[in-house]
Amino acid sequence: MRGRRFLILVESPTKAKTLKSFLDREYDVKATRGHVRDLPLRSLGVDLKTFSPRWVFLKGKKKLLEKIASHKGFFLIATDPDREGERIAYDIWEFLRSKGKEAKRIEFHEITPSAVKEALSSPKDLNIMRVKSAVSRRVLDRLYGYLVSPVLWKEFGERGLSAGRVQSCALKILVDRERERKEFVPERWYEIELSLKKEGVIFKAKLWNINEDIPERLSKEEAEFLERSLMGSSIRVLYLSAKEVSIPPHPPLKTATLLQKASSTLGLSSGKVMREAQELFERGYITYHRTDSCFLSERAIKMASRFIESEFGSDFLKIRRYPKTGAHEAIRPTNLDVRDISPLYNLIWKYFLASQMSDVKIKKEKALFGWRNKVFLSSGEMVLFKGWSAVLERKKEPSLPPLFQGEEIKINEIHILKRQSQPPSRYTEASLVKELERKGVGRPSTYASIISTLLRRGYVIKRKKSLIPTELGFRVCEALERILGEKMLSPEFTSEMESRLDGIEHGIAEPEAFLRNFYRSLMLKVASE
Repeated sequence: MRGRRFLILVESPTKAKTLKSFLDREYDVKATRGHVRDLPLRSLGVDLKTFSPRWVFLKGKKKLLEKIASHKGFFLIATDPDREGERIAYDIWEFLRSKGKEAKRIEFHEITPSAVKEALSSPKDLNIMRVKSAVSRRVLDRLYGYLVSPVLWKEFGERGLSAGRVQSCALKILVDRERERKEFVPERWYEIELSLKKEGVIFKAKLWNINEDIPERLSKEEAEFLERSLMGSSIRVLYLSAKEVSIPPHPPLKTATLLQKASSTLGLSSGKVMREAQELFERGYITYHRTDSCFLSERAIKMASRFIESEFGSDFLKIRRYPKTGAHEAIRPTNLDVRDISPLYNLIWKYFLASQMSDVKIKKEKALFGWRNKVFLSSGEMVLFKGWSAVLERKKEPSLPPLFQGEEIKINEIHILKRQSQPPSRYTEASLVKELERKGVGRPSTYASIISTLLRRGYVIKRKKSLIPTELGFRVCEALERILGEKMLSPEFTSEMESRLDGIEHGIAEPEAFLRNFYRSLMLKVASE
């Protein structure tokens, strides 16, 4: 190929274009556009004696691989550094090997000249245990879908329905929350809030239950009587306190927190976030975006340190190291001098930089006021040092005016606040991702697809930000509960499956035995249906 000796194979044209922009002429880059093989669409595709898959080439991919195999030099497979990337790499490698070609694997967690150069200097063999784990996941999910979905078709008389190992667990989480909301009986009460003014500063004070450290709860009659009694009165300052508090920054973002923050602050769907993050990674702007780790490399910490000292001064720098909990770093920019690529990029940029900055220091203020035998509480804060809030906004309370023990403050206004206990909130995309991560359901690469599948199937609708199960979603969940029982739909069971897949990757679990046991358990549930 134009005299070049190496052909690097990646999944996407964007990734290929970024690599070509800085690689020497001895390297060419081609994209396979994702997976090249998968299980067949219209049959199980799994040997139920050995539980090995029967792969078929996706449309046009065999022809593409034939063309790639005509290259005369050496092949380097640079698919994404995770299980799915390893599975794609293996499929390519196996095809090339069948054609008598040699290929090695290279991995980089950011598409920058230095990271790619380092990867090119040490090509390696494929991680076969990671491949086995990825294949086991695909077979596991195929068994679940192909055994359980037909039972739903039979029950509902509709072939468009589907069940999925992780999807069905997520649906049950949403349905269970909706059931809690329907069963909820609200409690009602009233609170009293005063509006006070001193030296032009208006501030609030709330009737307070000192023993329970919550606002005092009153009946409507009690609140109205107190309102009449307080009119035209003053309250006396009983107690003042102020203490210095340090507030550390959030860690840099990982996949779950990226999805949560992008949803809550930018209003982006999980699917949109992952698509945009994929593009940012492939264009070389951020590190790999499918990660469950907040770990930062020493190179990243040095990059942040230099930038903070230059832009803000050494007082704003506080180096923080986070434990390495996986193969990847946190999601971070590859170059801090690059700014304003997009709102999502800016979010990643800010959280990374803030993670290496000094604590915010505030003076937390508290004032207790007395009127007869009642106590009112007012609180505020004064920022002493901005620290990480110089780059990342935080909610803060306004400061109280100067107050002195024993002084009387005239009551400006009296407000009766009607309160009612609220049912558990519906899940949003952000809070569902947080719950899935907390319970070990799915992995960073699957959160967005779980939610998009539930929406696409019509099991859930999105109203404003809330995810609400539809009538169909309820009926499907009820059918699955009857067919499979609570255990196989539970987060604990789904999390255990993820742990077993991790065990396969680390060589402490055997794929065939794991899949056979799962198949037998599933067959016991669906055989009678």
